[in-house]
Amino acid sequence: MVIFCVVMPNKNRDYKLSECLELFREWKGIAVSPRSLYIYMSHLKAFVNWMGDKKVSQIDDELILKYIISMQGRYSEATIAYRAIALRLFFRFLNKRGMVSFAWDLIQVPQYRSTHYYTPTHLEIQETIKNIQGNTFQALRDRTLIHFLYASGVRVSEAADFAIENYIPGKLHAVIQSKKKRSRTYKKRRIIMWDKQTDALMNEYAKLRQISTHTNAFFIATDRRCFGGKLTTRTMQRIIARYRVNPNMSCHSLRHRYGTDLARCHVHVSTAADLMGHNDVMSTANIYMDMDDPDILKAGKKVYEIRNKLTV
Repeated sequence: MVIFCVVMPNKNRDYKLSECLELFREWKGIAVSPRSLYIYMSHLKAFVNWMGDKKVSQIDDELILKYIISMQGRYSEATIAYRAIALRLFFRFLNKRGMVSFAWDLIQVPQYRSTHYYTPTHLEIQETIKNIQGNTFQALRDRTLIHFLYASGVRVSEAADFAIENYIPGKLHAVIQSKKKRSRTYKKRRIIMWDKQTDALMNEYAKLRQISTHTNAFFIATDRRCFGGKLTTRTMQRIIARYRVNPNMSCHSLRHRYGTDLARCHVHVSTAADLMGHNDVMSTANIYMDMDDPDILKAGKKVYEIRNKLTV
């Protein structure tokens, strides 16, 4: 059994920011991956570089606000938001240990709209698929992959983990297990579905897919270096970037399109959450089930139609 030991700070001592970063690294390093820890520390080191290695008692919410404002115009909205999130977590850690007196929740995270939440039109998706030219195995794989992401609304990580034994020709659905770690949906089983056009492509692709000793993944790599191996999420993102007609389109955009279509079909939010693999229906309602203005106006007009019938 492995026992982790984290050094508790001395509340009576006024630490420098650099010392606080090391305490934070020890604490956060237990709960997150090395890559996530590296990202957190990069954002926090940028703050220390701007602020100087001051005593933590000299820092307050007004100074932090000045730092966030100073980044505007020099960094993207996403970077500013991520740095604000890292600061909130850092000062929450210090606040819980009595090292700072001001409330960490006074640090506001600027709102931004990620390109991952862009909802492509059906025409844009069709044009993207048309950009895949040729009858090679790689072209068939790329065409099948985009159809699969579009039809099923799965996460790109779930597409990468989709196993060859999960596919049965003509069944039009499969049961998968979420592998999104550090989440309440981890290892949760759910049904994913696809249409007949996607199934025809998947059937054709499965027949040509070479038996690989490296992986049982449905989608495999075709490059010379790792031919037959599992197709990575990064490669899937590159495939979308290669053929897309809109620079804002990503793998996650196709999932967002699926969630929006569920809303337009008036699927109940709890059912939509099950189809998308969400544990919290609020994630489905607030993020994916976007309704653009024509739908909102149409829904609003129904109220007046009912009222008019009642008053006649």
